[in-house]
Amino acid sequence: MYKKWIPEETSARGRYAKAVNLNKPKCNYLPQSAHILAFNIFATEKFKLLDFKYATLYYDKNEKSVGIAFSNKSTEDFVKVTHYKERKIVSISFKKFITFYKLKRETKKIFDLIKDEDVENFYTFIWS
Repeated sequence: MYKKWIPEETSARGRYAKAVNLNKPKCNYLPQSAHILAFNIFATEKFKLLDFKYATLYYDKNEKSVGIAFSNKSTEDFVKVTHYKERKIVSISFKKFITFYKLKRETKKIFDLIKDEDVENFYTFIWS
């Protein structure tokens, strides 16, 4: 079966932008923006992320999997969820987390966000 090739498009800044399927929950790692994780509109609406104030981050070294638990209860190890209601997205700071676990990535990356069915408001992605 053939799959259609979609060429990269040039953005207004002259950089190349890759076409991304926004109909799936995704998070975008942005190193140039102070190392944040931004969640797309589909993830924000599907998982109701605008309803949460805090997130707790987890890392599984064997699986190279990052886990994010969203909550409205602050704990000693939370990060604050930043809301962009006009764009219907949320983001979290990721700098201290990647520094602690020595996760290196110089360029932005888009990850598929997977809901853990066993734990409420817990989402994972593979850090690759």
